[in-house]
Amino acid sequence: MRWLYGLIICLACGAGVYCQEPQPLRSSSEHGQAMQNLWRALQEGSPQSDDMRTLDSRLLLGHYGWPHPDDPQLLQRWSRALAQAIHQHRRHPSLLNSLERALQRELDEGSADPLRLAAAFLPAPLAQQYLQRAAEQAFDRGAFSDYLGYHGLLAEVGHTQLDAEPSGKQRQELAWAWLHSNPAQSWWPQIPPPGPATPLREHHLTAWVPHHADAGAVRWHLHNHRLMGVDPLNRTLWQRSLDRRARVWTGSGAALVSHGDTLQRIDEQGHASDLVMPTDIAILGIYGGFIWLQGREYMYRLAIDAAPDTYQRFRLPVATIGPPIVRGKRSLWLSDHEYLLVDGDTLIARYLHGQDIDQEWRLEQGSLPSLGKVITMAGPEGERYLVQPFPDSSQALLKPGHLNRAKRFTQALAAWEQLPDEHRLAASDELARALVALGPESSWTLDAAWQWITDPRWRLRILWRYATPQAVTTKDWHTLDQLPHGADMADLLEQVGDDETVLLPVTPPHHPLYPARAWDTVISNHGLQHSLHAPQPGHLDAPQLAQHLKTERSPVEAPRRVSKPDSITQLQRQRDAQGNTQRLLNGQLLQLESSRSTTTLALHRTSQEESPLLWRHRWQAPGYLPGRSLDIDGDWIVVAEGQARLHVVHRWSGARVRAARVPNGLAMPSQARYVRNGTLAITHPISVNTQITLVDANDATQTFTLPQAAVWHIAVEDQVWVAFASGEVITYPDQAHFTWPGELPERRPQVLPEGLWADGFLWPWRETTLQPQE
Repeated sequence: MRWLYGLIICLACGAGVYCQEPQPLRSSSEHGQAMQNLWRALQEGSPQSDDMRTLDSRLLLGHYGWPHPDDPQLLQRWSRALAQAIHQHRRHPSLLNSLERALQRELDEGSADPLRLAAAFLPAPLAQQYLQRAAEQAFDRGAFSDYLGYHGLLAEVGHTQLDAEPSGKQRQELAWAWLHSNPAQSWWPQIPPPGPATPLREHHLTAWVPHHADAGAVRWHLHNHRLMGVDPLNRTLWQRSLDRRARVWTGSGAALVSHGDTLQRIDEQGHASDLVMPTDIAILGIYGGFIWLQGREYMYRLAIDAAPDTYQRFRLPVATIGPPIVRGKRSLWLSDHEYLLVDGDTLIARYLHGQDIDQEWRLEQGSLPSLGKVITMAGPEGERYLVQPFPDSSQALLKPGHLNRAKRFTQALAAWEQLPDEHRLAASDELARALVALGPESSWTLDAAWQWITDPRWRLRILWRYATPQAVTTKDWHTLDQLPHGADMADLLEQVGDDETVLLPVTPPHHPLYPARAWDTVISNHGLQHSLHAPQPGHLDAPQLAQHLKTERSPVEAPRRVSKPDSITQLQRQRDAQGNTQRLLNGQLLQLESSRSTTTLALHRTSQEESPLLWRHRWQAPGYLPGRSLDIDGDWIVVAEGQARLHVVHRWSGARVRAARVPNGLAMPSQARYVRNGTLAITHPISVNTQITLVDANDATQTFTLPQAAVWHIAVEDQVWVAFASGEVITYPDQAHFTWPGELPERRPQVLPEGLWADGFLWPWRETTLQPQE
């Protein structure tokens, strides 16, 4: 019998009664000529009442469409277009009288919903009375979208009584304020600075009432590649044809349609306007009366009725998840680790929520019986956390912790200092977190901090932070004892021991309360201990080297066979089931991993992935890059992303000391050498090597044509030595020449403190050219 029920529903829809599903508009071949005759008469200004008397009522009640004269993609509901046209000819009262009589006949028959009949026979006076009453009732019961929908239908035919009432305009403003969560009205509070995330109990979950504002004066409906605007009676007012590959976002007051590089805004009348926005943007949606877009660097906000070029943009310090909660000028955003509150285009507050969430989590707003209007953080499995306001009046002992989680570290220090002495030790971890975050910018000395902080792990983190980021990331740092407080850190490494791994962020900004996996660049206590055994590099005596090259004298002497030096770098392949690049670097596991948005390079203490991490560096990378590869050049690991980006990472600290976009797709790691002054030297074309390009620290390029194909090239001080099969060596950029002593090695030699080594032979530095580094 289900087929019979479906047939009844279909017949009812054809008769004009209420349908659960909005019906698409269609053209009428049967009544097409009558529709055209009446429309032509209305446009010519000579309609006759006979035209209305002979018009079949089914044309007004059915789902018939009429093409918009200025937009071939837009189809209007025939009865709506007719009502607007009749309204423009108010000097012909016979038209309204004919409509009134036709409506009364349909009402007397009682075969359809009176409201749907009234909407179909606008602008008949009786129809306006029905819809005005429906609008008032919708407002009284809080159905503000319905109220605005009825208001819009009446406004199109010149009905002004709703607005003429003492509170008419105010009602409309209140309705839009509710749908857009505008705190200008008392029932929507301003979004406060965020605070802790508290799990909601089961009785709260069952009482949760979400606030959805996906509709304004019209509701949106998608059907068979059509976008439809629907009124409160579920009648389709208009529809637009869409491309099959188009994506649609809807919200209160507007919709967005994206297809390829085209982005269109659709208003509630169905009219489309192109939005010219920056490239590489993601559409977040329409919330609070604004269109929200996310770019690589900026967030974009555009009012739904504003000109396309009037959007605002602002930066957020971290990547966000999902769309924001919007109330007026304020928007609340969710990230992996924290909430961010923005006022207009300014970040005004943040707070670490401390939950382990992924990209499927969302911020939602709604109501709870005991709490009123609230914002929650909702997960894919039904879990929900209440976003509490920041607890300004919290207990004194808890206040430093809340301030740290809000990244107000200076205030956290001040709050800790105000604690009684008997409570300070209990909050010493919060003191340590604030000092790790502020580092030497705080007014605290290490001696003062050590009175309260005794844990060697916290002391190690603080000392590391006090060593200053500049000292940690510089390319001249090779061993721990070269850093400020290096000797004290070595003592703390012994106290921490070898059984525990303590990760230390290398490149700020970081947050001491973020989980370590969120830090882009870290070095562990094992990595610091490992750096103590790094070979001490030498440096060339620059004047003597210049004198050798000026006289075309080789800076290295004739080779002698030697056993393999301990400082030799060996790189071997290692299989990885996940398809990531793995190498054994002198027996240590070097991993290169990539995702849609990041590249990660990590070094482990042994050949096993489960062994302690020495360091890890992760950086942002475009998702369209085809692949990653790496090579080792002495103390420097060279990573290529595709053939257009090169990165240089310090082997001992994991710090990235160079990132460059290389012109003409020249970047292959085996062709690149890193020079101490920050220059990248790249031979090309691949496997031909008849040119060399130098990319300096400011990304300025200089290309030299080589006299013949290069066999290999190495970086020595601020020059690149290019060797040729003839035995000649030319340095760049100075272009000094000398002859290689003995037979030229086939593979590039490694630069060691004692000379150049390759294939079991050492070419010592001539005389005292190489001096120990001070």
